[in-house]
Amino acid sequence: MKVFQLFWIMNIIETFISVSYDDINELKDRLLKDYDKNTVPVLNQRRPIHVKIDILLKSIISFEEKAGILRTLPIFVPTWNDEKLKWNSTDVNIDVIPFPSESIWHPIVYLLNTVSEDWTLATGTKIKGNTLIYANGSAQMPVAGLTETKCDANIFYYPFDRHICSFDLMAGLSKQYMILQIHGYESALPPDTNKEWEIESIKRESSTVFGSVNVSLAIFTCTFKRKPTFLILNILSPIVGLGLLNPIVFALPESSGERVSLSVTILLTLVFYLNMVADRLPPINDPISMLNISVMIQAGNSVLILICVVVTMILYDKHANNAPVPRILQNMLVHYQCLKKKVVANEENRTYIKRPSNQQNSEIQNINAENPDSCCLEREETNLEDIASWKDVGKLVNRTFFRLFTLLMFMNWVSYLLVIMLGINT
Repeated sequence: MKVFQLFWIMNIIETFISVSYDDINELKDRLLKDYDKNTVPVLNQRRPIHVKIDILLKSIISFEEKAGILRTLPIFVPTWNDEKLKWNSTDVNIDVIPFPSESIWHPIVYLLNTVSEDWTLATGTKIKGNTLIYANGSAQMPVAGLTETKCDANIFYYPFDRHICSFDLMAGLSKQYMILQIHGYESALPPDTNKEWEIESIKRESSTVFGSVNVSLAIFTCTFKRKPTFLILNILSPIVGLGLLNPIVFALPESSGERVSLSVTILLTLVFYLNMVADRLPPINDPISMLNISVMIQAGNSVLILICVVVTMILYDKHANNAPVPRILQNMLVHYQCLKKKVVANEENRTYIKRPSNQQNSEIQNINAENPDSCCLEREETNLEDIASWKDVGKLVNRTFFRLFTLLMFMNWVSYLLVIMLGINT
C-alpha cells in the first residue's frame, strides 16, 4: 500500500513539472518572432559579442611527416550570450532548448592553417547541428569532425621526436562586432587511444591581427610525441647491431675468404635501412634527423671497412706469394714488438712487487735477464726478414683496424644516444 501511494505521488509531481511538446514549440515561436539570425544578438550594437571557445582533442588520426599534414578529431566548443533568446525558466519550467544552428545567429570561425578547401569551421548551411540555448541566454554550439591542418615536422630526434602543431582560429567578424576569447573546459573525453602518437599538452592563447581588418585570434598549440617502441625494435636496433658487427670482419681468418662478402653484405644492408629511414622522413634540410646522420656516418665507416678489408687481403696474398717486406715496414714492426714487450714487462714488474719477498727477488732477476732493450738491439743486428713477415704485418693491421673502427662505431652511437637523451629531457 505504501509503495502504491509513493508511486501515485511521483506521478502527480511529474505531471506538474513535465513539459509538453506544445510548450517547447510555443516558446520557440515566441523567441524567434522578432529574431534576425543575420544580426549579432546584442542589444547595444556598439558593443561586440564575446565568443568563448575551447578545444577538446579526442584523438590524433595520423601525422604525415613528409606532407606535413596532421589529421585529428577535435571538438570545438564556442559559447556566447544571446541577449535576444532569454526567458524566465520559473514561468515555463524550461531550462534549455536545442535550436537548429541554421535558424539562429552563431559565430563564424575560420581555421587558418587548414589544408582543405573550406576554411570555415562552422557554418549554418553545412553543419546541421543544434545549438543549446539556456534560459539566461547562454548559447553553446559544439562542432566536431575530422580536421586536417598544416604542421611542419621536427624530425631531429626521430624516432623519439616531439611535434608542436597549432589550430589557428580567426573570428569571421572584426573586433568591432565579435571577439574571440579562450575558455578552458574540463575534458570528460576518454584518453587518446592512438597507437603511434601520444598527446602531451594543449596550450591556449589569444591574440589580435591588425591590418586592413582588425580581427581576433584563438590559437591552440598541441604538443604530442611518438611512441617509439616499434621503430626501436625494427629500425634502430638492427642498425646499431650492424654497426657493432661490422668491425668483426677483421677477426675472421684471411684464408676463409668471407671477409669481403660479409663487408659487402653489411654495407648493402645499411644502404637498405638508410633508404627506409629516408622514405619515412620529409626531405627537409632544417632540421636533419640525427638518426639519418648517424646511419650515414655508419655507412661511411662501412665503406672504409670494405676498403681496409681489401687491403688486408692484399697483404695476405703477398704472404702467400713470399713477397719481400719493405725495410720501413720491418723496422716499424720490430719497434712495435719491442714496445709491446716493454709494456708487458712493466706490468709484470708491478705484479711481482706486490708478491711475497721470497718470490720477488728470483722473479725480478729473471725479468732483468730478459731486458727488452737488449732484445731490441739483438733484433736490429739480426736479419729482419726472419722477424717481420707479411703475415705479422697483416696481424698488426687487422688488430689496428678492428680497434679503430670499433671505437668509431661506439663513439657514433654514444653521441647519438647522448643527444637524444638531452633533447628528450629538455
